[in-house]
Amino acid sequence: MPYTGKFTVRQRRQICLWFAENSAPSRVATLCEETWGIRADPHKLHENYTGSTAPLRWRRLIRRYEELIERRMAEIPIAKKAVRLAMLNQAARECLVLRTKQVGEFGVIQEMKIGVLPAIIREARIEMEGDKPLVDQSQHTHVVSMVEGMKQILERRKQRLAASGSTASDAYAPAPQ
Repeated sequence: MPYTGKFTVRQRRQICLWFAENSAPSRVATLCEETWGIRADPHKLHENYTGSTAPLRWRRLIRRYEELIERRMAEIPIAKKAVRLAMLNQAARECLVLRTKQVGEFGVIQEMKIGVLPAIIREARIEMEGDKPLVDQSQHTHVVSMVEGMKQILERRKQRLAASGSTASDAYAPAPQ
């Protein structure tokens, strides 16, 4: 059975750090048990460290840790949304640049790397709007794709042609003059 006694000052500082990292009280209680073998009540942890009745000492320490974490995150450029979007924009622009693929007897062959462009655009959309579908399928009726629609039209024309016994030229309207 795990120990349910008091925490040392070093352990209390670690608990404050876990709270500063936005860990839920239940997660902090789990970490206490995994790390030190001390069983802690999540409600008591919240009360004693982050609640309005918590000692000012621990609330200040948590705030200081939060500021340090934010400062550390600000030092990492990729942690900023604007930097990530700028990188995606740069990648999209690079896809649209003509590059020389090969020089042969018929001249210079150039190419663009547009195959990856849809994935870059999708990543930028997810970055801006979050990971959600473009269209909520439950709100819309299913529409037959254009290819399937064209196949159905051609099939109906073939059936009308076969039923009427006429030629292919009779099935299609004459071209406008």
